[in-house]
Amino acid sequence: MADSKLKNTDLKITTHNNQNYGKNNINNSPLKIDTSILSSYLEKAIACLEKTNVNTSKEVKHLQSLNARLQEGQFHLAVLGQFKRGKSTFLNALIGKAILPSAVTPLTAIPTFIYYGSSNKLSIHYLNETQAPQKFQASWDELKEILKKYVTESGNPHNRLQVSHVEIFVPSPMLQKGVVLIDTPGIGSTFRHNTEVTHRFLPQCDAALFMLSSDPPITEVEVAFLKAVLSKVPKLFFIFNKIDYLEENDRKSSLAFLKKVLHEEVGIEDTVSLFSVSALQALKAQENNDKDKWEKSGFAKIENYLNHFIAFEKSITLQKALALKAIDIIDDSLMQLHLMMRSFTLPLSELEKKIDIFKEKINEARHQSLTAQDLLKGDKQRLTNYLEEEAEKLRQKAKSHLMSIVQEVISNSNSSLTDKAIQKVIDETVPSFFEKEFEEFCNLFDKRLNEIVYPHQKNAEEIIATVRNNTAQLFDIPYTSPQNIVTLKEKRSAYWITQKWSSSLSPLPPTLFDWMLPSRLRKQRLTKRISKQIDELVIYNVENLRWSILQGLNETFHNYTIKLKKRLDEISQTTQEAVIAASQKRAQESQTIDSEVAHINIIIEDLSKIRKAIKEIIE
Repeated sequence: MADSKLKNTDLKITTHNNQNYGKNNINNSPLKIDTSILSSYLEKAIACLEKTNVNTSKEVKHLQSLNARLQEGQFHLAVLGQFKRGKSTFLNALIGKAILPSAVTPLTAIPTFIYYGSSNKLSIHYLNETQAPQKFQASWDELKEILKKYVTESGNPHNRLQVSHVEIFVPSPMLQKGVVLIDTPGIGSTFRHNTEVTHRFLPQCDAALFMLSSDPPITEVEVAFLKAVLSKVPKLFFIFNKIDYLEENDRKSSLAFLKKVLHEEVGIEDTVSLFSVSALQALKAQENNDKDKWEKSGFAKIENYLNHFIAFEKSITLQKALALKAIDIIDDSLMQLHLMMRSFTLPLSELEKKIDIFKEKINEARHQSLTAQDLLKGDKQRLTNYLEEEAEKLRQKAKSHLMSIVQEVISNSNSSLTDKAIQKVIDETVPSFFEKEFEEFCNLFDKRLNEIVYPHQKNAEEIIATVRNNTAQLFDIPYTSPQNIVTLKEKRSAYWITQKWSSSLSPLPPTLFDWMLPSRLRKQRLTKRISKQIDELVIYNVENLRWSILQGLNETFHNYTIKLKKRLDEISQTTQEAVIAASQKRAQESQTIDSEVAHINIIIEDLSKIRKAIKEIIE
């Protein structure tokens, strides 16, 4: 429900420098929050749902999970952000051990939960819930190597091991206070399915640390992601990482630009905490027990702030976050109960007509989805053509650049120039050139992709919302906005950051008589041979990128079609099951209909009161 979301749009951004957040302040004492009230409402909601004749096992399970977290005071603090921002290094510094993989290899779409534990343990959980988790207890170094096998693309490509999430248990003082740190897949990275998983994961977060850095301070992908975060995460902190790479003036300029974008583009006017840090320096400080370097890294301020937050704000923030989640679950349940009650009270002839109309509406929605798919195919082809055009431009640019460097070397060389010298030039030139060009290429393509994808994303949302709204109007029941939006996120394999550059020329053909030729002719022959091989080298490198993006693009649009169909089928099935179950019961047990209606009405009234009471806790 839109009215149940906390809006982060009221106050101002706060940059933290040398504040002490209640540390050693005798006037401050931890705020005691009574969780028993919310817990009792969750238990009452569970009891209500268990009394219904509707299948609410999923909703009951979710509410039980929320209540368990409330009782344990288990606070989910996620670290969110774009790939390469330093999330894993940040968490390693925070827990004091470099256990999370933080090299150039990106994580697969697997959230990693970090819990308090008296000893070092690791637990691997699988998508197949019947498969027992794998548990390991070992040294830090051994656990790190095990972890790489499950959460890195090199160890577990495309998540072929079907891991749902990983749990790490470490004896960290901060975690002992009820905080669970969560390392999430990077958004906007080489693996677009990471972005999709992180979007789906947001409702599980009670608060989030959003990682940014200076290269660049903030991107369009991050701006779009932040807008989604604001509606789903009640509490948000910002971390500006990698400050050790910036001079003081550059740091100030980057922070000013970041604040401006957060305010103007994202609409953030809260007292959102913004910390400048160097996670890498902090990790080194932890490893060397260097208090001075820990202070200079900026982590002392974060540690101080988080300790204060845990003592004074964690409980109330957790309650708000869990209350919001509970309201969403109750809303979905209420819609189904209202639907069933209307099915009991409507005359059978009218109910049958409404069922037929509903089926027509579903068919109309499916027809709209087919039309949307046709438009999608056209946009997909345009994207493919654009990809081919840009890839060809990159090929020409790469060949021109490499040949100009080679020709310069050849023209300035003496008669002793060797093939090995040419190879050395290529080895030194290829990685630096392609790394820069490929990043620009991918950013350009992502921008075009987002421009094309957004209308389809909105269209999918409108189709789903229309079906639910039509259902509410048709059966005259309260409308709730859809919770599970069909996302159109590109999925592709790693590109530039993990690209294995080929800079090796094939063995140059024997040139037995080249040494006998004049210097000018010898250089011409060498240039011609190398030009041909540079063509092959450029094609190899650019083709790897082009093919990776194209495969991901095809899979993305295919998956979108499947997801939209699946979502429509779910709504159709859920609605028809509730209506048909009621109509069948009416035909078989007409004498008990009045008591059944009264029973459902009581449950609806009770759930509505519980929802209102939970909403008051939030407010």
